[in-house]
Amino acid sequence: MTQNDDGSVFRITGCAGFGAHHNSYRVCGTEGQIENLRGTNKVMLRYNGWSIPEGCEEINMYEPKWNDKDEELIVKSGHGGGDYITARMFVECICQGKQPEHPFDVYSAVNMSSVAILAHRSMLEGGKPYDIPDFRNEECRKQYENDRLTPFYGSDGSEPNIPCCSKPDYAPTEEQLMKYHKSLE
Repeated sequence: MTQNDDGSVFRITGCAGFGAHHNSYRVCGTEGQIENLRGTNKVMLRYNGWSIPEGCEEINMYEPKWNDKDEELIVKSGHGGGDYITARMFVECICQGKQPEHPFDVYSAVNMSSVAILAHRSMLEGGKPYDIPDFRNEECRKQYENDRLTPFYGSDGSEPNIPCCSKPDYAPTEEQLMKYHKSLE
């Protein structure tokens, strides 16, 4: 989430009630990029002109396939198979009495969650930088062990103790509300 000089906020979200149902990702590196192509099941691997490996093209298109005994269930499950794979890994860990393999252990889960939590706090403090803690380190865990800041109501009805946004007193104008209601018609 970023708050811009004009006060507007841009947020990247994995779930939204607007736009078409599709995710698009691009990962760029020093040698090129890889991205899934919006609206298709294809992946494009594109090299920089000066770093094309021998026998490869600058632009390479792939249609990824699962190589898994449960391919049919994976494809049907949604989220590109992520729902099924996650559930299967969970069941396997429970049945075998083991912890998930790194990077999908409790530490990686807490680290990924802390990114959103600390980004929210940064936004509330005008963009103050926060380091993402390494919760494998005891010293880092101690730093946050009594941290109870939350923008949510507790299950016991307790009130939030930090704002849910950077402008908690914001309210749309009558004109904005009219435009919104008209857009719904």
